Amino acid sequence: MTKRPDQQDIQKTALRVPRELHTKIHEAADSNGRSMNAEIVHRLESSFGGAVMPEGLPSAEQAKVMTLSAREKIQDSIKAYAHNQIRLAIAHGQDSALIDFSYFATESRMQGNIDHFTQQYIKPVIDEIEAAGYETEEANKTSYWVHIL
Repeated sequence: MTKRPDQQDIQKTALRVPRELHTKIHEAADSNGRSMNAEIVHRLESSFGGAVMPEGLPSAEQAKVMTLSAREKIQDSIKAYAHNQIRLAIAHGQDSALIDFSYFATESRMQGNIDHFTQQYIKPVIDEIEAAGYETEEANKTSYWVHIL
């Protein structure tokens, strides 16, 4: 269990959020068995350095949840990178964007197999880009052209 800070270390903060975001936070808190405050604190802590690790050895269930959460963040980073590359190409008036995912292709993510990395991490992003109406073309195992015009 995460050590709770001393009450003197707690700073109260009023927070205004759009209704839709409030609803999402509330639903996430319910599904994670946390109060809204705990959910917000957990998400903020996670954004400042990855998963919030409990003191001591996490249980197998906690480890599974934290690992899956970390994987989701990796996928979000890859997606954000791809979207940014497309936006840059548009801003510079380019016909296409070359998205090179090789930076993300670490040995542990590839599990010794570049095809595993492509299927696990690149394919979902390319599928989303294609669903948005772009045509794509594989340049190599870790790079794709996204055609704008």
